Amino acid sequence: MRASEGRETRPHAAQFWTGIQVALPIAVGYIPIAIAFGVMARQVELSLWDTALMSILVYAGASQFMAVNMLATGAGGLEIILATLVINLRHVVLGLSLMNLLKGVRPAWKGALSLGVTDESFAVATLSGRNHPVFLAGIMLSAYLAWVGGTLLGGMLYQFIPPRHR
Repeated sequence: MRASEGRETRPHAAQFWTGIQVALPIAVGYIPIAIAFGVMARQVELSLWDTALMSILVYAGASQFMAVNMLATGAGGLEIILATLVINLRHVVLGLSLMNLLKGVRPAWKGALSLGVTDESFAVATLSGRNHPVFLAGIMLSAYLAWVGGTLLGGMLYQFIPPRHR
């Protein structure tokens, strides 16, 4: 399929909002898991800032949970980085597959969208049958904000958990 065949011609704002609507189930699913991550990261004495920064920069739930567990057991930075790379190798395959759907899209868009690829956003994006980059940006930004927002919420809620239950 040529890039222009699957691309809708609706205005960018409509494409973006449709992407957000399609991503709502992802966002709803991410929030409780991200809250749990935020609480767990604070339990191993990461600051709220470090906890949020991990979600902002890493944005890979399985890797983040693993990294926090490894930090708690005293693993070194290089070990955590290598384990994270191995766990996230699948994102290379997902990203390449998604980029194949975006033939004819400017490289800057492809680069930006590749940063938002998760298992769930990839599945929703590819199953939607749409390949408009603004639509995909709506999906990926919604998922990202849900993850980061949920992490922040969990990190903040940690202080309200009684010490005996931490």
